[in-house]
Amino acid sequence: MSRNFLCAFLTLAFLESGKSNSDVSISHRFTGDSQNITCVLLGDENMTQINWEILHGPNHTKLGTYHPHFGIHIMHNYKTKVEIKGRQSPRPSSSSLLIKIASNESVQICCAFITFPSGKLEQCVDISKKDASIDTSKKEYTYMQSERKLGLFGLLGAMITGTILCLFILILLIYLWRKCNCRRIKSFEIRTYMTDSPAEGEQSVDAATAQSSPTGFDPSKLYAKIRKDLFYGRLWKSYQGQPKP
Repeated sequence: MSRNFLCAFLTLAFLESGKSNSDVSISHRFTGDSQNITCVLLGDENMTQINWEILHGPNHTKLGTYHPHFGIHIMHNYKTKVEIKGRQSPRPSSSSLLIKIASNESVQICCAFITFPSGKLEQCVDISKKDASIDTSKKEYTYMQSERKLGLFGLLGAMITGTILCLFILILLIYLWRKCNCRRIKSFEIRTYMTDSPAEGEQSVDAATAQSSPTGFDPSKLYAKIRKDLFYGRLWKSYQGQPKP
């Protein structure tokens, strides 16, 4: 197993799946002839700003912006109808909007939090007169948690991670099996060699003996002949050394 492959596997295994752990809570209540909408950011996010928008059917119109450091900006066409405030409670990352609407008007108000690292988190609420009269008897803050779904990249990442995990386990099993099999083969070869070595030794001795006397030559006879020649040689020397009469 290479070290780079293991690092790549761990990196893919711990990638985020494309979903945010933060949510936006939005609530509204009727106050006189105006609607009071409050948005709260839930989660550990660094908020940059909050954008307020109004929806008339498919049309999006920006109402204004709240920035924690630069303050509040309201679009020119809505300065007499809209009031935006930054709130420190129930959470610092929150803002409220007070807007006047006509009695027969059915619109949606959206608050979009620009955050890091999740990006844009948006939530909308219908503020028609009928809905507002119903919501006055409810709690001030109704937490609306958006449904969390895996996006295309999140689903693809999960599939890739699962495939790599299965391949990693398969390769690891094959590696362990081959390693164990090699050990068994080596052990078998050593045992076979130790079992066959005495017989091979006897065969080699017999073969050397057979090769040493292919024509029936006996080394003991040669040794006896040499001793006999040496004996007669000594006698001859002793005879020559005797004084003559």
